[in-house]
Amino acid sequence: MIKRVLWIGPMYNAETLRTHRVPNQAATKWSWAILDALTRLGVHVEGISHCPEQLWPRGKKMWVSAKGWAIENHLVYGIGYINVPWIRERLLTYNYRRTLQQVITDNKSSMLSTVPFDAILGYNILHPQDITVAETAKRWGVPYFGFILDGDDPRRDQWRRFLQNTQYATGLAFLSYWMMQNYPGVLPTFHFDGGGGEWKGDRALQMREKNLIVYTGALDHWRGGDFLVEIIRQLKHQDVRIVLCGKCDRAKTWARFGNDPRVNVRGFVSEAEMDIWCCRASVFLNVRDPQNGDNVVNFPSKIPNYLAYGKPVVSTWLPSLDPVYQNVLEVVDEKDSAMFAMRIEYVLGQPDKYYQEKFTQIGTWYCNEKTWLRQTEKLLTWMNTTLPKGR
Repeated sequence: MIKRVLWIGPMYNAETLRTHRVPNQAATKWSWAILDALTRLGVHVEGISHCPEQLWPRGKKMWVSAKGWAIENHLVYGIGYINVPWIRERLLTYNYRRTLQQVITDNKSSMLSTVPFDAILGYNILHPQDITVAETAKRWGVPYFGFILDGDDPRRDQWRRFLQNTQYATGLAFLSYWMMQNYPGVLPTFHFDGGGGEWKGDRALQMREKNLIVYTGALDHWRGGDFLVEIIRQLKHQDVRIVLCGKCDRAKTWARFGNDPRVNVRGFVSEAEMDIWCCRASVFLNVRDPQNGDNVVNFPSKIPNYLAYGKPVVSTWLPSLDPVYQNVLEVVDEKDSAMFAMRIEYVLGQPDKYYQEKFTQIGTWYCNEKTWLRQTEKLLTWMNTTLPKGR
């Protein structure tokens, strides 16, 4: 029975996420959510983590400290490293291996922690330091369960690199439905696309503002940033308002949209401000490119976060999505900016009855299946059934 977990992944605090350029907002919030759910389910969590920085000399730091950036509600074994090309990855790999060995041996003698762990959970096993952790864990007989959150299209080399990088795991949890269905390996697998927070639909329905469109997250090539620019240009109605939340250069991002007065680039916002915008939204957007091969791997974690508010989500359809999402999303089947804009305007033009019906439909499904607590319960059940006998 898993009661003690060592987490390998993002463990930055809110101030670090706000002030540092490199830590990924979606990855950090995803990690916060699952760690909170594990704790609420009675699992003790400790972690090994490092704070990513832009490579020196473009970045400000040549030496990145092991302290000062971690969350405070878990014991974190911080990793420091020299932040220069070639050395960084090798030193991170070495330090992760050394720290894990120290944690394992000291736990056995109860020197650093009074609570040993039953399994290791890795945020993304495809990174070099995570592969090293999985290999070290196997050598010490500690079960390692790796999440596959994002990465390159494995079809490029017929899955060879993927199978090599995951060979030391005890089991794999795929966020992508396509990856889960097509994985050619022999390890136990589980489909785990994460969840959203507590249901916020009741408050959000009352706060909904007509014609307010909200997009959260990065606007790079993989997440459909250029496509979103095209979509906004296709929106004919001038009374719509588009709010963009996520780390960016606000002036440059607004310029990408032609300084459109309908677009409000908020940039990085606090959790409280994000919540307010999501409550006020009439519709959310997910614009990942279905024609990008890497999106068979990459699952848009913003979708369950959106659905927690019980509002319509206009979205492209991706192979990484579970078919069940067809029932709760407003899907645009083709990557066509005009069609996408038409679907947005169709949703915005619907009467209050439509929003009430969507609220009821999404809420029933979401509360039963998609909260982080419910999803993590299912994950723990799978991990417990997958553990080697005798543990």
